Amino acid sequence: GIPTDAPLFVKIDVEGFEEFALAGMAEIRARPRTQFLVEVTDVWLKERGGSAASLIATMAADGYAAYLPIALRDGSLEFRSVVRPLPQNQYDLLFTRSLS
Repeated sequence: GIPTDAPLFVKIDVEGFEEFALAGMAEIRARPRTQFLVEVTDVWLKERGGSAASLIATMAADGYAAYLPIALRDGSLEFRSVVRPLPQNQYDLLFTRSLS
């Protein structure tokens, strides 16, 4: 298997079932060097019993900070801290314990 201290990057886009997917990844979420890029669509999350707010809170409880990746004109990325759901209908959030 993959060593527990190896860095992992996980992309999750499951049409509103993101909280279920993350709940099934408790061991992966517990790894010290795991990052998640998660599509957030509050309407779909709510249809399945969750919400963007609960997704962000659950990840924060596991020690993850949320960031909105923004592509800049020069091709680089900027990461803006997110602590509550955004007004956009759909967006991706990076959940990480460290940006370094």
